[in-house]
Amino acid sequence: MRKLSSLMLPVVIVAGALVVAPETASATVVKRSAALAVNNLTEAAGWSTVDSGAVHAAVWRRGGVSDLGTLGGAESKATAINDRGEVVGSSQTATGVWRAFRWTEAAGMTELDVLSGANNCYANDVNILGQVVGYCIVGSSARPVLWSGGSVTDVDPSTIGNADMEGAAYSINDRGEIFGRQSIYLFVYAGGVRSQIGGTNIYATDRFGAINVRAEIVANAMASGFDTRARLWKGYYPGDPTGYYERFDLALLPGGTDSRVYDINASGESAGWSYSSVGSRAVLWNSDGAAQDLGHLGGAYSEGYGTNDRSEVVGTSSIASGEDHAFLWSGGTMTDLGTL
Repeated sequence: MRKLSSLMLPVVIVAGALVVAPETASATVVKRSAALAVNNLTEAAGWSTVDSGAVHAAVWRRGGVSDLGTLGGAESKATAINDRGEVVGSSQTATGVWRAFRWTEAAGMTELDVLSGANNCYANDVNILGQVVGYCIVGSSARPVLWSGGSVTDVDPSTIGNADMEGAAYSINDRGEIFGRQSIYLFVYAGGVRSQIGGTNIYATDRFGAINVRAEIVANAMASGFDTRARLWKGYYPGDPTGYYERFDLALLPGGTDSRVYDINASGESAGWSYSSVGSRAVLWNSDGAAQDLGHLGGAYSEGYGTNDRSEVVGTSSIASGEDHAFLWSGGTMTDLGTL
């Protein structure tokens, strides 16, 4: 349970994927943060700037926030947390390359194996079994990968070497079913079978969309013009990832033309954001696709990124003074989670 937009971070483009670029420290560091994922214990994971101005992976739990550090480099970012408290994400090493990591309270941050020939690797999600998905950059192409049982494997070896089928694994549910993108198409990987579920142009972000335990999928796709719409795919046979999928547009807030969705919980509720007549607002969509405006922390905008089975939502919102802070929305109230 997780998930990401540009998050107001500087980025560089590597093989079609967005990679966090180091910030330039200044005399006065403006502290910012975003929570990207929340588990069913209301523990959240994401990132925050530190005193140097760099971005570090962070976890919010037990009423406080902890710096998860890095793998020896300047920057890191956490992207997912499971109900066992395992956190995954990506970090720079001392040599400046990016590596996927797993963090636990007992072991701290540990580097995950690299796919053969890869330059950089990034973790996107983790399930209750501790299986991790993400992508590695091999040459000039991104490859969807799975870390499981102490090893890393390419999710779709049949397309290795085909530059037109580069992609990434975005989400894994607790049944081990993987959702991802290859080229401009959406796929579900289950039991060694790849099933295409989308044939439209896909809005490419480094972390986008999710699959729940019912094999329902949320993702973003180009609509008319330059607008992007949050969308839900429901299986014709619930829980069958290889079955026929029907696509639904998730509702926009009044006055909105653009939206994004990043996570879906077990009951089919999803989290993201929608433009509205008053700007961008974090949204919780119910299982029928109706949008609820979650408000903001006193600033101009808010964006939701993750949700859990308790219908709680995490994300980032500007505050009255203009900084972006991580938030937790629960029971109708949005709470500022603060920064490192």
